[in-house]
Amino acid sequence: MMNFKPRARKDAAQGTEANTAKETPKPVMTDAEIAKMLKDQFAQSRKMLDIREKYYNEFSKILSQKQIMKIYQQEKSNMNKFRKEFDRRKGQKPGQGHHQGQRPRAPRPDQK
Repeated sequence: MMNFKPRARKDAAQGTEANTAKETPKPVMTDAEIAKMLKDQFAQSRKMLDIREKYYNEFSKILSQKQIMKIYQQEKSNMNKFRKEFDRRKGQKPGQGHHQGQRPRAPRPDQK
């Protein structure tokens, strides 16, 4: 029988030290930069609202208000699902993304 020794914890400690050493403080934004960022966000929100209003008017020609409401509810639900999935994947390293419930594949025999 082979005896297996637990891996030393020093690898984990070295990884956290390396991560903190690489982190640099974020530059502080000036008031002008903050004002521009906020105005850009307002402009983007206006564009989105204009598009939503345009399609609401188009939908109103062929759908009932209840049907339109269902569309917007489904849109909101999908957005929440995408956000949760994005947040879940954000913590993963590249190459770690596996579907839920699936195991990683074994390497092919011809690959080393």
